[in-house]
Amino acid sequence: LYRLFSMIAFGEGVVYQLFQTKFPFTRGPLFYDHEITILCWAVNNVKTLSWLDRGYNNLNYVRYFEKPIILELGCGSGFYTKKFYALVPNAKVYACDIDKEALKKAKYKKQQNVNFIYADITNNMPDIDGITNVIWDACINFFTVEMQKKILSCIAKRLEESGGVLSGSGVLMNGQIMWKEYDHLFQNEREVRELLLKYFKYVRVYKGQKDDDENTVFFAATNSEKLKEVLG
Repeated sequence: LYRLFSMIAFGEGVVYQLFQTKFPFTRGPLFYDHEITILCWAVNNVKTLSWLDRGYNNLNYVRYFEKPIILELGCGSGFYTKKFYALVPNAKVYACDIDKEALKKAKYKKQQNVNFIYADITNNMPDIDGITNVIWDACINFFTVEMQKKILSCIAKRLEESGGVLSGSGVLMNGQIMWKEYDHLFQNEREVRELLLKYFKYVRVYKGQKDDDENTVFFAATNSEKLKEVLG
């Protein structure tokens, strides 16, 4: 039943995206997955689909701080920003994306503790004082390995003074070729771990709560001695 519902919701999302953006399916905008997520959230009252792991995973590290200051990279149309991070008590969220159309959707009915920012994180990542959490979720795969390294180096510097934590998720190849829009798919969990260890002392890489989601790998990383136990 779960798989059947997921397939139906995905099919509805494809139709929704085609009519809303007037893009062919294979050339959809970068925030395509967020549009499907919004639709799934609307029609699924139980809210148990596996993609929710992405939001809950990051909340594990956001909630550690009494007054979290969050920088979300590649926020898309703001689904996870609004439904998860902005709801954390005392949280201040700065969410950025390079897609102006996505940001227009994100700013609609946004919470007061959220600022949506246009930014190209490859060249001009927002410099926010006291960042406790950087969230780089899923869109990490939209960058080549070299660009991933450049961005991770910048993230590590942003978190150095505050002693914060990076968290997010990536997509594994698993022998599939369906993810043509991505610039780089990770071969396995080890590749993700080795990449993060170039910039962080403490790294955790793991699968989510749903065993059937074989394509997603979650990660968390920090250079803070105090936070290493938080990674689990």
